[in-house]
Amino acid sequence: MSLDYYQRPFITISQPIIREIIKQPHLKRKSYWSLVPEREYNYLQAKRLVLEYYDVVLKEIEEIISSKSRIYWLHLSRRILPSTSGKDKSPITIGATRKIIDAAIEKYGKDEFCKCVGITGDINISEVFDGLLLSEYFEYERELLEKLPRQVVLTKFNQTNMLEYYTLEKLAYEVWKCGATLRALGKGAIIKVIHSDKEYFTELRSPELDFLINNYDDRKFSFITSRKGVVLEDQDDKNSGILFVPTYNIANTKINIINSIFKQFEIPLSFGDDMVTNFIPIAYPLRGFYNNNKPLFAAFSKKYKIEVVSILTVITAVAYRIFHKFFLEKELGMVKPFFLRGYQGPILENDILKELEYYKNFAFLNLDLNEQEKKTVNITDGYNFLKVENRELIDLLFAAPLKLFIPVSSNRLIIDYSKIPQILDDLMFQVGIDNENFKGDLFELVTNKTKSILPNNQCFAFDNSSKQIDYAIAINNIIIICECKLKENSIGYYKGNMESIESRRKEVIDKSINESNEKAIWLSRNPKGKNYDISKFKYLLPVGLSAFKEFTPSTNKKYWISDTIPRVLTIEEFNKIIDNKSVSDESYNIIEIEKSTDRSDINNR
Repeated sequence: MSLDYYQRPFITISQPIIREIIKQPHLKRKSYWSLVPEREYNYLQAKRLVLEYYDVVLKEIEEIISSKSRIYWLHLSRRILPSTSGKDKSPITIGATRKIIDAAIEKYGKDEFCKCVGITGDINISEVFDGLLLSEYFEYERELLEKLPRQVVLTKFNQTNMLEYYTLEKLAYEVWKCGATLRALGKGAIIKVIHSDKEYFTELRSPELDFLINNYDDRKFSFITSRKGVVLEDQDDKNSGILFVPTYNIANTKINIINSIFKQFEIPLSFGDDMVTNFIPIAYPLRGFYNNNKPLFAAFSKKYKIEVVSILTVITAVAYRIFHKFFLEKELGMVKPFFLRGYQGPILENDILKELEYYKNFAFLNLDLNEQEKKTVNITDGYNFLKVENRELIDLLFAAPLKLFIPVSSNRLIIDYSKIPQILDDLMFQVGIDNENFKGDLFELVTNKTKSILPNNQCFAFDNSSKQIDYAIAINNIIIICECKLKENSIGYYKGNMESIESRRKEVIDKSINESNEKAIWLSRNPKGKNYDISKFKYLLPVGLSAFKEFTPSTNKKYWISDTIPRVLTIEEFNKIIDNKSVSDESYNIIEIEKSTDRSDINNR
């Protein structure tokens, strides 16, 4: 792919300042924490200090972003490779800080164009990058802008502006740091303020807590369910109703893996072997999301005064639009929203609404809507729900709720395709109904990578007692039995509220372990029943399964399969231990199966 107009200017502008930028945390950390007396602070004291510091950081972010337009910040941030300007460089943290920046742009950015951006054709080339392109060195960029269609470009932009962006990135990291610290405090850490340390405050953890938090952080998050705990995949049709949407390439994955897809669709484009793009497409099961969340639709409609089918139709129409233009019409310009920017625009609002009306019929097919559902769809309602309006609702610590359509002038908007996965992830969050058992039924279907060796319904013993085992699978002479828990996390849990974390431990971790233990003991005493027979196996291992990565609260062996594998797992973790056969008769919490007596004979006498 050829160079874009900004790439070499960015290098020229950044090189003298980039090393200095990443050396220290943002100065706000020093100015705030240097006034806090040096000592240790317990949970309540530390929480108050961290939240107070968060408010200070928030004001600084608002001051920076509100000085310029949304289109400026989007144009700039989406052309810089996702990273962090802080100590933690893990992919999860990179993704979190980028979401915080995106949320801040929606919340604080100006709706109208500012003096730092312009549109080629309306401005002179001398205005781009404050005249930098007039240099002989940038002849390529000048010629490029002259021959390309009209586009948004940076105008009043120099080292000061680049420094401002990296300052913003540092502040986003501080927001993440506040959230991470609050979560650690909720799990039992305290903080110590040390003015001589460049970090200024640090978590103090017991050796046990340090192990538990590191173990949690090293495990991967589950992507099988939404934040509500509802499975995404359509169990009736796993291949249809799926569309590609862009998401941040937080792992810096080399993009040449996509070349085979280009070849399959006969797209005359290929990426170099070492090329890393800011975004990477993921396959999202839109039909699965729609079908699996149907039990929640009435409650959602009552809460938000809109039909979910209108929202899903608009999202699917937008996702189909980018797919159709790039993969079917071979419109190569769409490589930018798919791989490089994650967004498209500015586009006239009327044009967006017209295109939504056109592509809604493709969305109907993708979602497999019946005639009654189609009649319920109101494109305007769905569009308005997905448009940034109530910016005061955006919570940077939670980085939500985010929107798909972002106003950048009185009649033009950006379509931010990269927000689709997060919008859907959050859509049903905190929409409750009295009976949410449907989530467990769907979850158990996903669990069945291999068919359960026990009945799907009740297991009946010969003494007429019975138990229902959610799922069971054998590894050598061991049967692993699973208790599934699908309780959604609260906002308090995500923000490190100690009571919320403790409630999670009781309702998910302890409950799944205790219930699976009870069932395993029953099975061990009744190895043969009216509709099952496990007498040929030697051991049972009871575990819990959750839609979310759970924080293991103790190193007590009750909570562990081995020294590093917790007993309450995500589906992905569970499948991994099955594939790797990571259990044995040396595993913790193994229960020996009693030698069978033929109770069927006894009952028949």
